[in-house]
Amino acid sequence: MIRPIGRFLVLFVIFTFLPGDVQSLTNFTFTGTLLCPKSFDYNVVLLEKDQRPNQDDRFNSPRNAGHAMGTSDDFEVFGQLSGDGIPIFDDGNFEIAILITHNCNTNVKPYRHFEIYLGSFAIKEFHFIENIGRIELFNKGEQTKDVIGKNRPSRRFKRA
Repeated sequence: MIRPIGRFLVLFVIFTFLPGDVQSLTNFTFTGTLLCPKSFDYNVVLLEKDQRPNQDDRFNSPRNAGHAMGTSDDFEVFGQLSGDGIPIFDDGNFEIAILITHNCNTNVKPYRHFEIYLGSFAIKEFHFIENIGRIELFNKGEQTKDVIGKNRPSRRFKRA
């Protein structure tokens, strides 16, 4: 039979170390207008930036691909975060950026990644809504082999 002090110690250890880190859900909605001198395809992704290279988290849902028939298109991207990684390195803020993959180039391919840092946002239960304005895309960003839009069936094989 466990004595009362033993029960207390067991419960203390369980409730102190097992639940982990309880964090609130932070929502983000960003809107804006993409500009290009011709029609273009694009995809907008939210990133939670990390200090270590290649450790950025993509967190928006659903995929925000679009096709602009004219020279501009409005976009809206939404995402949710509940934590910023390992609590030891957590500074209490999310570092948010958007990554726009687009083909607003002199040549249609290769596509480009254009990243824009949006700022540092406190980790708290809140819904941040912000219009980031007009973004000119022409020839901006690093070249990439990523594709945009829906997977299209191969034209190599014709249906009977």
